[in-house]
Amino acid sequence: MGAPAQPAHWQLQPPPWQQQPQPGPWQQGPWQQPQQRPPYPYQQPFPQPTPKARGDKAVAALTVLVIALCVALVAVWVQSRDGGGPLGPTASPTPEWKNEDYVIPTTQSVNPPLPQATVSDMNELMEGNTLYDESLAVPVRCEMARKDMAGATASEMKARLEEQLDCLLRVWGPALDAAEYKAIRPTITVMTTPRQTPCGKMQMKNAMYCSRDQNLYFAIDVLDVLDMDDKTWALESIMAHEFAHLVQGRSGIIPARNLAADRAKTKSEALLLVRRNEAQADCMAAMFFRSTSKSLEMTSADHAQVISTFRNFGSDRPGRPRVDKESTHPKMHTREAWATKGLGSSDVAVCNSYVVSPDQVA
Repeated sequence: MGAPAQPAHWQLQPPPWQQQPQPGPWQQGPWQQPQQRPPYPYQQPFPQPTPKARGDKAVAALTVLVIALCVALVAVWVQSRDGGGPLGPTASPTPEWKNEDYVIPTTQSVNPPLPQATVSDMNELMEGNTLYDESLAVPVRCEMARKDMAGATASEMKARLEEQLDCLLRVWGPALDAAEYKAIRPTITVMTTPRQTPCGKMQMKNAMYCSRDQNLYFAIDVLDVLDMDDKTWALESIMAHEFAHLVQGRSGIIPARNLAADRAKTKSEALLLVRRNEAQADCMAAMFFRSTSKSLEMTSADHAQVISTFRNFGSDRPGRPRVDKESTHPKMHTREAWATKGLGSSDVAVCNSYVVSPDQVA
């Protein structure tokens, strides 16, 4: 363990949410289809008894009583089997939430250092990390209410992000533990003016994970860059992306990426590593919503809103200025594809963007 690797001379930590995006199309995947409970088979009535002789009234009365009792018992059985009871329907069972025994860490004044990457293990940390062997639990409890956070005050935004942070740690903490890493609870700063951070000056309309202090920074106007009427789940998508960078840091992926980029022979090679890292963060962010979708009561339209948010920040969005021929962030269709991967699987390995061809992170 030691101090985290410094960012490369290619400026590896550019603000990820600076440019104004366009809303992407609604997406739909097989995970979004509602599951309906199959109906129980129709219950056939009992056959009527054969009429008895007029003189055998006692036997007939007894027979009718037995039949009535049988019908009543069957009715009670059918009601209970269909989820009801003799006094009316019973409540649906409470889902068995996963990771309920996980103890969410508290904020520390100084975070423990990131894993130290070396030349001998940097490729293994990026391409074969033990975190890829893990699967995120489903369903995980997250009690945030559905809300459009556009126009929120700084205190309202911070409260929302802290609430989501509990959920993010409940989802990712056990996976990091299982991979023999350790989650931390970062501090969250909501800025109302540009300010200096350990990773440099952060401008407005931006959000950032800083690997030097392992904390999160959000500008109060970060959602203003989105040209979307409904910004529900937009702030939460950005938060999930920045927390994914924290996961990459705690698992040694970012330190390894920084070292590999420092050793890159060309700027193009370094930028490719940055795009791999950003694509992975989109995928990991979407995985959070897969784990918490049930408790958040998300619909297919909500899933599409999440994917649209990531697509909107693509480097090739029409009208977005391009400083370099190659960008630090993937294109719109690429970000959409990696977010879709994350919503479609709980296996962290599907987010291994370090082993795919360069065109898949372009």
